[in-house]
Parts: sequence; structure tokens; C-alpha cells
Amino acid sequence: MTLEVEMPHPDMPGMKQKGRVYVCDLAGTEPAGDIVYALYEKKTFDSGDIEYKFLGPHQDQRKTKELQDQGKKINLSLSEVQAWIRVLPRNMHGGP
Repeated sequence: MTLEVEMPHPDMPGMKQKGRVYVCDLAGTEPAGDIVYALYEKKTFDSGDIEYKFLGPHQDQRKTKELQDQGKKINLSLSEVQAWIRVLPRNMHGGP
């Protein structure tokens, strides 16, 4: 599931910022062992877009273990996450 948000850049008129959040329900079918604390390379384009390239797992395996342990503790169902995402835009805009 993906949540994508686009908003005006606060310091650059005419430019927009776009953010994307990938939501993963770690309590679901994905084994926690598939989750890694990762290293990324940041690339900034002339357009202002930023891309992060996955380089691989972090060398400190304790970070991955901690992340996997957190994943095992997550107990939200996918329907609860979807409900939260449905009300997020309304909450961001101060709606009822």
C-alpha cells in the first residue's frame, strides 16, 4: 500500500514537493526475517526530485535485529492501517 502526498515547496514558488510512504503490515504474511535495516545512496536530480538507491543491508546486524523485533511487535491489522490512511488527508487539511 502506498500513500503519496504532493505539496507546494515552502521556499521555492512554483515548485512542488512529493513524498511517498510505503506502508507494510509487518504482522501480516511477510516474515520479519525479510526486513533489513538498509543503506541507501541519495541522488538529487536537477528537477529537485530525490531518489534513494538501495545499496544493501547495514553492516551492523544489531540494527536489523532491532528492526525485525519491532516488526514482530506490530499488531495492527491492514484494515486499521487503511482506515488511518483514509482519514489522514482530512486530518491534514483540518476537515471535520
